Parts: sequence; C-alpha cells; structure tokens
Amino acid sequence: ASDGPVPIPSALEYISGVGVGCDLTRRDLQNEAKEKRRPWDDSKGFDESAPVGGLVDIAADKNPSNRWWWSDSTVLSLTVNGVKKQETGTKKMIW
Repeated sequence: ASDGPVPIPSALEYISGVGVGCDLTRRDLQNEAKEKRRPWDDSKGFDESAPVGGLVDIAADKNPSNRWWWSDSTVLSLTVNGVKKQETGTKKMIW
C-alpha cells in the first residue's frame, strides 16, 4: 500500500509487465447514435472490441537498454489488411 503517488525514480519497482491493447469503435453505430443525440456506448461495447496482446515480463529483465516500452521514441501502429490505420508513440501516451 502507498500513502501517495509513486516517485518516478522507483516507478519500475511497481511494474511487473507491459502490454498493448487496442480500443476499437464501430463508426457506423457511433455516427447513428450521435445523430440521434444518444449515448454511443454500443459503438464501443461489441464482441472483440478491445483486443489485447500478451504481457511482456519486464520484472525479470534488469537491462535498461531493453526497455523499449519505457522509451519516448517507441512507435505503436495499427495495420488492417496491409493498410496503416493509426500510428502514435509512447511519448503521446498519458500514464
């Protein structure tokens, strides 16, 4: 238990693994709900709407040069049928 925020220098002591997930939206349902001025939660809550990859065990790897997941330069992208749909980097993520 903590009495407050975790200090940045010791943050890695509290992380055992990292993973990547993708929050999908059905734009057809979202646009329909928006037009009707209704909540669009159905556009987010469909089967397989939030795929998540496996976790990478970072607790076992003490080598700082392997910490791609902690870097401001790590790029994440989504490709569908060979077409890049989204791209961002960990620098833009809110922790």
